Order: sequence, then structure tokens, then C-alpha cells
Amino acid sequence: MSSYRYQGRHLWLIVFMPLFLTSPVSIAACVWGFKHDRGLELEAMCSINILQFIFIALKLDGFIKWSWSVVFIPIWILMCLLCLIVLYYIVWSILILRATEIMAEQRRAHLMAAFTAMALVIPLLTFEILLVNRLDESNLYPFVAVFSPLYISLLVLILCLLFICCRYCW
Repeated sequence: MSSYRYQGRHLWLIVFMPLFLTSPVSIAACVWGFKHDRGLELEAMCSINILQFIFIALKLDGFIKWSWSVVFIPIWILMCLLCLIVLYYIVWSILILRATEIMAEQRRAHLMAAFTAMALVIPLLTFEILLVNRLDESNLYPFVAVFSPLYISLLVLILCLLFICCRYCW
């Protein structure tokens, strides 16, 4: 630890400290939100990703020598859950699309929700795979190319918030 001080750099664990302190508060906020039937998305993301923040800080400080694909395991678990949700949306929208007793507007809304979910998650998963491969030096794509799927996912999210009714959007 003293060698970091002499080199003029800070430990990444110290840099990530606000996120470490935010996570227990976020967990308490999530418990309160569930008890009072309130949705707290930001708090849930902070409390879920505490392990991810710790792994990244330890990797950047050199305390662990894992590959980046192992460091990103908490994100992979979260992405698996998101992929299952997208699959659920797709199957549900296909079933609703085939039902004749449901109004056309509702069928269109469910189909749009499935398409939006897919358009958000697939580029995000692509970004994470490209980023891990770039950090592990499996590929040498420029970071602009690595981050392009993330920009696409963010663009879809912005368009969703601007043009689609909020109750059908993530």
C-alpha cells in the first residue's frame, strides 16, 4: 500500500468507496420499497452490483489476478436474468399476437415491448462480451468499436422513453 502512495496514485478500492457506501443504503431502500410497494430501480442496481464493484476494484489494484471474464461474473448473472426476461416477453407477445380475443392495440403494445426489450439487451450483451475480450486482450478492436453496441442500447432506451408510453417501456 505504501508503494501506491509513493507512485502518486490512489488505490481503486478508495476510488470505489462511494459505491461501497451506497450499496448498504440501497439495500435498505429496496427493503423499504418492497414493504411499501414502491419501485426503486436505481437502488436495486446499486445493491445488486456491490460484488461487481468490489471485483473491479480488486482487479484494478492487482490484488486478484483473475481474467476479466471471471471478474464480470456478477454482470453475467444479471445478463442471464435479463435474457430470460426478454425470452419471456417474446414468447408472451407471440402468444398474445395469436389470440383473437385481445384488441389489436394491446397486441401491438406487447409486440413493441418485446422488440424494445430485445433491442436493449442484445446490444448490451454484445458490448459486455466485446469489452471483456478487449480487456483480456483477446481482440484488439478500438474502444470506439467496443462501445458502439452500448451506444446503440442507450439510443434505443432514449427513443423508448421519448416515443413509447412509459408503461410499456423498461
